[in-house]
Amino acid sequence: MKILKLLSMLFLATALSFSVSSCGNDDEETVDYEKEYRENTVAEKEMLSLILGDWMPDVEVSGYNNYWSFKDNGVAVYYKYFNGKICETRYYTFRIYSDKLNLYDDNGNREGYLPIISLTKESLIFGYSPYLYLYTEKYKKVSSSGGSSSSVSDYPTLIVGHWTDSPTSSVSSWDTQDFQFDYLGKKGDVYFMWSVKNSSTDSGLDARGTYTINGSTLTVKYSYVSIFKYVDGEMVDASSLGDFRSGKSITLTYTIESCDGKTLVLKDKDGKTRTLRKSE
Repeated sequence: MKILKLLSMLFLATALSFSVSSCGNDDEETVDYEKEYRENTVAEKEMLSLILGDWMPDVEVSGYNNYWSFKDNGVAVYYKYFNGKICETRYYTFRIYSDKLNLYDDNGNREGYLPIISLTKESLIFGYSPYLYLYTEKYKKVSSSGGSSSSVSDYPTLIVGHWTDSPTSSVSSWDTQDFQFDYLGKKGDVYFMWSVKNSSTDSGLDARGTYTINGSTLTVKYSYVSIFKYVDGEMVDASSLGDFRSGKSITLTYTIESCDGKTLVLKDKDGKTRTLRKSE
């Protein structure tokens, strides 16, 4: 069983690394890019239609699990989790040719492919056969949206990761927030940082807790709050910042105005909106 779990964990990394190893072996498959950009056959178009949506492992295991989201604008998002915590997110464009899911970077260079063993409306099986052994990863569909513009049903998937509105250049004053949302689903862990600096204030806070998503409503329950401020260049404890009180739990509710996996717009209870960017 331990060996099977290890093979599952290594499956995707091995499959996607084929293009690196193939460069040094003339016996490996060569890519005919002119043929690769041909129009899809009827069968391939049907596969493209079936694969759109969000996919999770057919059976989740302890350790590493892989998740996929395929959009109708040709974007594929790969999420890698370890014990329920996101540890990697990758964005690709994708095409299907000859029963293979081909993955490309932003410049159109193919990074790898995954052979499709089986694909239906509800199930997807990738296969890989190094050293004459067939390894497979089985997925089940959890959402069929596949839209290039996100819908409310996409928010639990798209919000996972690190978000920030920190300034990209040096400034003398700021009001910035960072969120880290972990776990793929409607409930997970959140880590929050808030930093405020102006002529009268130089303070910040760290907070941790859990979050839930119901439609476009994001509810965050912070169970740990630590607030600090700077006095004459020294960091000291502080009692409050905004609605937060040091050492006190708090529940805050936001409205998700939009989230496409790269930009997140949140509106607080006072109607103030904040635009955050995903940071890898």
